[in-house]
Amino acid sequence: MTQKEIRVGIVGASANKSWAMVSHVPAINGLPGLKLAAVAASNEQSAREAAKAFGADRWFSDPLAMIRDDRIDLITISVKVPAHRELVLVALEAGKAVYCEAPLGRTVAETEEMASAVGSLHTAIGLQGRLNPAVRRAAQLISSGNIGRPLNANIVSTTVGFGPELPSSYDYFNKTSSGANLLTISAGHTLDLVEAVLGPIIEIDARTEILWPAVKLTDTGEESLRETADYVAVLGKTQSGAIFTADIYGGVAPQDARRSFEIRGSEAWLSLTSDHPYGFQAGGLTLRSNIPFRDT
Repeated sequence: MTQKEIRVGIVGASANKSWAMVSHVPAINGLPGLKLAAVAASNEQSAREAAKAFGADRWFSDPLAMIRDDRIDLITISVKVPAHRELVLVALEAGKAVYCEAPLGRTVAETEEMASAVGSLHTAIGLQGRLNPAVRRAAQLISSGNIGRPLNANIVSTTVGFGPELPSSYDYFNKTSSGANLLTISAGHTLDLVEAVLGPIIEIDARTEILWPAVKLTDTGEESLRETADYVAVLGKTQSGAIFTADIYGGVAPQDARRSFEIRGSEAWLSLTSDHPYGFQAGGLTLRSNIPFRDT
């Protein structure tokens, strides 16, 4: 029996600069059974350019028209968070499977509204860091007892974003109303990684701070006031019994961006590290330990 090809349509595909370009399109092209069938962008020119660059069959300047097209099976939503709700709900109403970038909604209420509309449809939120091969291997090694009983973990996650300067197009990261900030993006992906490796978080405490309250918009020279935290310190406990700490903050130079997730067990330690500027959810992760890994 031949598996049916899943026809994917991306909302927010840009050939110049987009998360879809660096993440979704390569994934779709690299997975058997998926086909990039259509792209939708904010205007006709951008949509045409994206379709040509990515090899999509069709383009749309109206994302709702693409979502309702019967020739599309799966909708990938890769736009700013404030637009997620309308697009997700329309896609679910159209009976389409949905993959939406994280965070799903601007608020808990918005997220719960979308979750309640899912029904029997296939859906996923873009917390893709847990699917990194190094993360999956680390989780397997820990659950198999290779490092003994997990005792504690120390996490550092830094990013070039959320600092004292940024382009005006990213100013929405500074505003509470956008739903996209250090807490919902960097901290969200980091804590999801903790749960992927060490199990569900059962206790948590945190301190947030705004270290850079005045932000210079580099392309306009204007100043914007930051409303959301650019530093988060977390202390928690997971179901495996491991205690963890996490320092998550922005405003570092690109060459200084780093991620480290070091886990100490009763018999050995292991670590996951990366210097990718986008965080734990992007790029490769290196897995190390002080013992050779047994086959599991």
